[in-house]
Amino acid sequence: MVRWIWLVLAAVGLIAALAGCAETSAVPTASPARAAPKAYPELLARWLGGVPCRAPCWEGITPGQTTWAEALELLRASQLIDQARFPSAQSEDEVDWNWVGERYGGLLRTSSGTVSMILVDLPEDVLLRDVIAAYGEPSHVAAAAFRGDHGDGPFYIFSLAWEPAGFALEAGSLYTEKPILGPDLPFHKLYFSTSPDIILPGVSKNQRLLPWEGFKEFDAYCRGEADQPCP
Repeated sequence: MVRWIWLVLAAVGLIAALAGCAETSAVPTASPARAAPKAYPELLARWLGGVPCRAPCWEGITPGQTTWAEALELLRASQLIDQARFPSAQSEDEVDWNWVGERYGGLLRTSSGTVSMILVDLPEDVLLRDVIAAYGEPSHVAAAAFRGDHGDGPFYIFSLAWEPAGFALEAGSLYTEKPILGPDLPFHKLYFSTSPDIILPGVSKNQRLLPWEGFKEFDAYCRGEADQPCP
């Protein structure tokens, strides 16, 4: 199972094949009237409260169980989603969507016609303390430091995984300073998966997964190049 988390915490760039394009014509393209962006907090409240389901299920979609057609129908029925696309605007192998207000919302990956991964680009940050209150403390942490191609940096990455619940969180951007680990640490990207080949964007190839041992200094979890201590 540790291998699952490492690959969930590694970069979402490569996507496996979706169900055949011949099935796409059966899915309607019209979208109902949408709610105002002020409803965004409801999205976090629903997820943290297990409505309509708890992780690894999100908004009725469960990796490994929900078909892409069922997922697309659920996305298009959501009052927070303005447009759901199959194939996506980025790849023929993805289903993606926008939140109301044309803000990017996330994507689904499917394998053999079934959802295998969900990436939710949260419309507002979720705080670690709220996730812990809902799902307990994380099971694993991945933290890394590296320099850019031209020697700029160092830059830092920090991600957390809840192995039993099948989801992971990351900030959504590189840190230019070592983050201070605490209950109010914000996260912007939320991943669900049961598949061992999901890769998270931006993760260093040398990043190492470690068991979560509570709030410590960033350096206690961080690894640099060749698994050396962080610079």
